[in-house]
Amino acid sequence: MAAPEDGLPITFIDIWTAKPGSQNELAAAVLEIYESLVRHQPGFLGVRLHKSVDGSRVAAYAEWRGHDALKALHEDLAFQSAWTRLSPFVESHDSGIYLVSATMES
Repeated sequence: MAAPEDGLPITFIDIWTAKPGSQNELAAAVLEIYESLVRHQPGFLGVRLHKSVDGSRVAAYAEWRGHDALKALHEDLAFQSAWTRLSPFVESHDSGIYLVSATMES
């Protein structure tokens, strides 16, 4: 995967499919990782966590100053260790790096 030009703000979106009945536990575990580790990382701007209304998925929409900051997080051993704590609640996971192409507000 080609990295976006560093210096451009990026959005990293994670989407997890929760094991049946474990959406709340998964959301709490993701929030704990963001509160204890991610929020203190250089270049982290913020996150919005979402739970699907059907109880099956959790999504994290995280904004970063640039690709290098996100890469540093993923190379951090404490983060890697914390991330493994999600596995009891996860059926599947997908993620991607995005650049904002448009915004609209009412």
